[in-house]
Amino acid sequence: MSRGINVTPVKKREVIAKFKKFGKMSDASRLSGIPYTTVRRIIRNYKLGITSKRNGGQKRVKKRDTRSFKRCAKKARRISVSSLALHSPKKVSRCTVYRALREQHMKKKKQRRRPNLTERHKQQRKQFIIKFLEDVIDWKKIIWTDEKKFRLDGPDKYNSVWVEVDREQPEDVLSVDYQRYKGVMVQMAISSKGVLHFCRVNGAINGDVYWDIVTGEALAAMHQAHGEDFTYQQDNATPHVRKDVLKGFQDLNMNVMSWPACSPDLSPIENVWSLLATRVYKEIPTFDNENQLWRKITKEIRALKTKDIVPYVQSIGSRLVTCAVKKYNYVYKW
Repeated sequence: MSRGINVTPVKKREVIAKFKKFGKMSDASRLSGIPYTTVRRIIRNYKLGITSKRNGGQKRVKKRDTRSFKRCAKKARRISVSSLALHSPKKVSRCTVYRALREQHMKKKKQRRRPNLTERHKQQRKQFIIKFLEDVIDWKKIIWTDEKKFRLDGPDKYNSVWVEVDREQPEDVLSVDYQRYKGVMVQMAISSKGVLHFCRVNGAINGDVYWDIVTGEALAAMHQAHGEDFTYQQDNATPHVRKDVLKGFQDLNMNVMSWPACSPDLSPIENVWSLLATRVYKEIPTFDNENQLWRKITKEIRALKTKDIVPYVQSIGSRLVTCAVKKYNYVYKW
């Protein structure tokens, strides 16, 4: 019959650190949640320089490998342990990689990506849902548009980042990452007919750039798929709601949907972006340059089939009802 509890090397270091800080074994026991007798044995062995002999076979991951995992995690903060294990020179499991990172004092912490909804936002969402359901808008005739920036260091849907315990905070890591925010901006339009148009946006997107995209090949693709009878959806980004852009829509007699602020969860194109990001970063979690990333994005968008997109477009009614049930809060957690 086994006796005592199994204390990991990381936990032992925490116990020793607490003992050094407070100077009492009782405080180290209370704060770490480990029995006093176990803490006393750990401190005694530490003072005598005794290290417990590890059971089992020889470690496959050396200290050099653990440092390599740490460097990779710091380079691509959102990378998963599965991806690290997959691209490791040695054949290791995800659990082994996770333990190695913990030994290097690395831990994943969550970041909040979406803004909090105010009462004004919820009221706008309520009015939009009521109007949409009362007017019985045909979802098959809606063209959903959006822009997304694909990052070189991995998909932004990963809202957890690797940070070094007691040395870094998620907020600090986020600001550092945004200073090196390199990637590819993509503008895309979808509908019940599939992907109608997509293009790469070079540089910053403003009203002029956005209008050139809409009135270029995108508008021709929309007319080819839906004729003159369609509703154009866009969010409230500054280039989309500039006065001359809105006047241009009126001159073209385009029916532009009024969209509530802070409501990406109500648009099916967000689900398509998520599906696309999963496929883009599945084999290559990080990219070396923008051209390599753009080639991969182009390949995956062209591989999207209409049957992949239609379920998301069809779900607009149910997601609006779900939003109302949730008192106009976010439909999904992300």
